Amino acid sequence: MVKWRRREPRLAEADYALRLAVMAADAEVDEETADRLLYATSSAVLRAERPEDVMAILAALRPLGEKAPHRYVFLLTYASAVAALDQETAQYVYDALRQFKGRLLETGRNWSLVETVVAYANLLKKYAIPADSWEDAVADMCQVYAAIAAPGRGSPAQRLLGAVAKAHVIAVALGSNALAPLVQRHCGLGDLVREAEAVRDALDIQPGELRKIEKDDADFAELVAAWGAGAEKSLKALRAMLTAELARHKLFRAWEPEDAAKEFEKAAEMYRGLEWGSYIAARSWAVRARVLAAGSWGELLERAEGFQKLCREAEPPEPAAVYLAPAAYALGDCLVYLAASGDKKKAEKLLKERRQLLEYVPWVSVTARLMLRLFGVGEGASREEVVGASVPDADRELVERLKSEIEGKAPEARLLLDRADGKTLAEVLAPGDFRAQLALMLLAAVEGRADAVRLHGLWGSVAYGEPLLRQLFRAVYENCGDLNSEGCRIALLKLYYF
Repeated sequence: MVKWRRREPRLAEADYALRLAVMAADAEVDEETADRLLYATSSAVLRAERPEDVMAILAALRPLGEKAPHRYVFLLTYASAVAALDQETAQYVYDALRQFKGRLLETGRNWSLVETVVAYANLLKKYAIPADSWEDAVADMCQVYAAIAAPGRGSPAQRLLGAVAKAHVIAVALGSNALAPLVQRHCGLGDLVREAEAVRDALDIQPGELRKIEKDDADFAELVAAWGAGAEKSLKALRAMLTAELARHKLFRAWEPEDAAKEFEKAAEMYRGLEWGSYIAARSWAVRARVLAAGSWGELLERAEGFQKLCREAEPPEPAAVYLAPAAYALGDCLVYLAASGDKKKAEKLLKERRQLLEYVPWVSVTARLMLRLFGVGEGASREEVVGASVPDADRELVERLKSEIEGKAPEARLLLDRADGKTLAEVLAPGDFRAQLALMLLAAVEGRADAVRLHGLWGSVAYGEPLLRQLFRAVYENCGDLNSEGCRIALLKLYYF
């Protein structure tokens, strides 16, 4: 246990600790023993390979959580951070947080309250909680946050714990127009940009002062031990996360692309040396923000040149998932820039050399290869790759229902609908998210079906909640009557780089 507080348990150690904890869960153990067992098994959630494994671990250790909820909440936080969080696990985490909230507030352990706020924030940022529970979840999160940030808790450590919790609370508000007013009302926040900048400054503490706080305050020391990476690196990563959320807010909600690009660049510098994937992503979004604001073809290509520079940095440090996905994104962005700028030979050579990396993220590979084909590079992607299987032609009755659904949301679509066949209508309505919509739109563009491209654009302009995304789809509808026009190519490139 002493060793594991200084380093993350090795795989064999974590497996042994998990087996021991599961056996002890059904036995009579006191709070201290439950605390130690849960601490030892916390990395098992992080190491779980499948979402269903996370659920199994949480359920098996729940009896220990009943005895030491202040420690079990760390497992809930780790589970809430899983990238592919399924709905069943998300609901389990949310229900457990609600059940243990009262007991956690009674313990007075601020480090566990901070982790409770983080767990709620993770679920809310992913919209992993049903919409009819959002306000209850926000109210719970803010109640716990208020206990950490209560007046009278004026020591440097308590102020820092409050700032850590507040950073996660603000991140929820910055990332969602729907959640922002709920968070502001229940947590008592004012202007989100000013609040975020103030918290970011509060988290910027000199190493010497930080070591003193950790030495003098058991609450903060316990939280740092759970973080595993040390106080300085953990706070720097938190500042970077908050900066990236602030940048997204300025880009997607305030439409301040240049300010957003500068914030993304700040985030990238903070992530440098800490989280390679997050560093590459922040660098990429700095370029994207400026590309989305380009007013002409020449200006777009000039700004998109940053993707080629980034591609040189995006060589994965090692062949691990955490590195391969960001590298695949960067490669796709670079390839499309090269093709759009006319450097087809370089694009073809790079595609041939790095095809395996590009295909690590299938939808990135498909959309990039379709964009490349539009600019005369490569063979594109097949219909089977885009949709998984051919979309069948619909019968007459279904065609009329599809037409009615589209026209109900987009009355302007009548002329396009009169010329659309059943397959086109099914393609337009089939996607569950904008990436699939983009892929099918690009497939239609490669096949020369301008009306289908415009219909995708019109539907996308009313089907998605993000205002900037709707605007980009609308530009496709308005400019792609001629697929070879400069306006259409600008519109498609901006949507690709969204």
